Amino acid sequence: MGTTTGFSTIDWVTREDLVALARTSIDTIRRDERRHGLETRRDDAGRVLVSVADFIRIGRLREADLTAGSTPGESAAILRSRETLAQLRAQLARAEGGLEQTQAVVDTLREQLAINNRQLTKRDDHIAQLTALLGQMAAHQHALSNTRGAM
Repeated sequence: MGTTTGFSTIDWVTREDLVALARTSIDTIRRDERRHGLETRRDDAGRVLVSVADFIRIGRLREADLTAGSTPGESAAILRSRETLAQLRAQLARAEGGLEQTQAVVDTLREQLAINNRQLTKRDDHIAQLTALLGQMAAHQHALSNTRGAM
């Protein structure tokens, strides 16, 4: 075979890397292996390896899916990183939206607290006025009692 887009077409990658490159499921890769009688190998860690060239030949993988100047394994890592980055951006957008909603709730609660504080201040003023009036009434009542007792 030859070399295309900076990788060797005799490169072997793990099934998981091919799943990322082909943007498909591991079950689809296994079906392709059986359907097309594709050779597999095992690496030192016991992982199943598949030939990149085989999956290009059967049309499951396009050379355009590989990053120029990178090995297929590196291309898979780059693709997974991009997908992770896209997921993180989506999570960040959701978190920022949630933060905006939370800030709106905080603003509403602050407004309600300010209203409650004003109401409590008015209540305290009313209580002070009523206490003063009760004191005046008690003093007046006491003065009346003394006046009646002196008669």
